[in-house]
Amino acid sequence: MTHSEAEKVESLVKACFDGDLALVIALLNSGVPIDAMGEHHNPLHAAIENMQEEVVSYLLELGADPNSSCGEAVFSALHHAIDIEIDAATQANDPIPPEATITKLLLEAGADINMKDYRGETPLQMARHRGHQKAVLLLQTWDTV
Repeated sequence: MTHSEAEKVESLVKACFDGDLALVIALLNSGVPIDAMGEHHNPLHAAIENMQEEVVSYLLELGADPNSSCGEAVFSALHHAIDIEIDAATQANDPIPPEATITKLLLEAGADINMKDYRGETPLQMARHRGHQKAVLLLQTWDTV
């Protein structure tokens, strides 16, 4: 990858993190690969990291891999979503259980509910371990569909 191509990928990753859908569309239309890996994230994981639901939805509609991993440790997009959803509620000191909206988007796009992370946990096991009740219910229901 050339320096210029790497800069475009980083621009896409940043636009996804920031929720700048117009820039995401422009960069993808200019030929930046949808699943390209930036320095720390690919576009989908960047959008998940900052809970940019609209960008996550758009990327998945265009064919972003819902089973992509990020970084050296295996951490699927589904694991990432569960982690971020529960972290956001914890950081906000919100007593209401977090929604599982990004988790649901990933499931609808075909995310593998049996993929294990670097600790050997499936998304359901992780959701239980982290106390993400709505994700647990969604994953249990999804498993029977």
